[in-house]
Amino acid sequence: MPKAHKNSFEKGLLRDISVDKFPPNAYFDLINGRIISSSDLSNGAIENANGNKVFFILPGVSNVLKCTPVFGFGLNTTVFVIINSNNNTPVVIQIAIGGVSVEDASRIIAQKIKDQTINPNIVVNADGNDIFISSDKFDNLFVSIQDSNGSSLYTISTVSSFILGTSLKIIGGKTIRDSIVLFSTSDNGDGQIWIVDYNPDTLITTYRIVYNNSGAGFSSDHPIGDEVIGLYESKRIQRIYWTDNNNPPRKLNTVDDENYFLSPNDLSNAASVKFTRPIIQNITVDGGLPTGVYQYGYVLKSSITAIKTSVSPLSAVVNIVKANESTAVLWGVNSSDANEYKGGPGGQPSSKSISGKINGLDNCLHSISSYGYIF
Repeated sequence: MPKAHKNSFEKGLLRDISVDKFPPNAYFDLINGRIISSSDLSNGAIENANGNKVFFILPGVSNVLKCTPVFGFGLNTTVFVIINSNNNTPVVIQIAIGGVSVEDASRIIAQKIKDQTINPNIVVNADGNDIFISSDKFDNLFVSIQDSNGSSLYTISTVSSFILGTSLKIIGGKTIRDSIVLFSTSDNGDGQIWIVDYNPDTLITTYRIVYNNSGAGFSSDHPIGDEVIGLYESKRIQRIYWTDNNNPPRKLNTVDDENYFLSPNDLSNAASVKFTRPIIQNITVDGGLPTGVYQYGYVLKSSITAIKTSVSPLSAVVNIVKANESTAVLWGVNSSDANEYKGGPGGQPSSKSISGKINGLDNCLHSISSYGYIF
């Protein structure tokens, strides 16, 4: 039987000395244990911690099924949606549809599926005429949407950009109040985001997947460490902001079911906007611009999220000189004015201003800041 070795550890935690010269009355590290002592006492004891317990193992995720309507301009019938995942008992949802458009019928069907309690969790979203359905289990997901005669109302196909396997790895995490946000990948260019909730009293754990895309670009080579911010803004807005220092900064509202089907580009934290080039219209003698060469651009900003765009494409180059443009362009009338356009000192007062316009502003953003560049 090994001989017991007693040690007081009176010197406490010590990490400034090489391990091969370590004193016997200190400790270098402590795993699954803690030092306990009473107030004002110099002695204490080492107590073993309970350690860790496995509460949650990442499952695989199913393919995403795209349901495309095959009926005409409207639907007025009783719809039966049959869903089966992970070889469970099929769930049959009966929905009465009364003379609505194709898009409205898809929206009603998607919402009725959302309203059902289905295990495993089913993620569904209507996009235009189509319905997208996925499950948080990897085993086969079966969906059929038919009328009372058994005729198919939607054709079912697999969306390849969401096809994933198992063996997912956790590459980062964050908490939003009592929920744990986990990032995972199978290291095949894919990415998933999960929400794990647990009860600290009963230690019961529940989970749901809130994002899944095979082109998300997550990788265990670029883990998502401390570069995650989780914000509880309201019951309907609980965002995470993160970067893996490989992809651009990203964001996601974890309580919006429709985010499951976002493209990787839609995760970008940068505002998506279409720019037009500023147009210089006139130079007038009613300002105080110093002489020089000017270009103009602008930045758009959302008054709701405070997100700013990058700078727009710049305007054409315009020269500001002290001379009068109306005489300078007439080369033979006043050659001294014309010579100023060939080069001269900058920063001189000119009593001039530049006016212009911007066509086709993107109205998804609410304020504009203009920038002038002089060189």
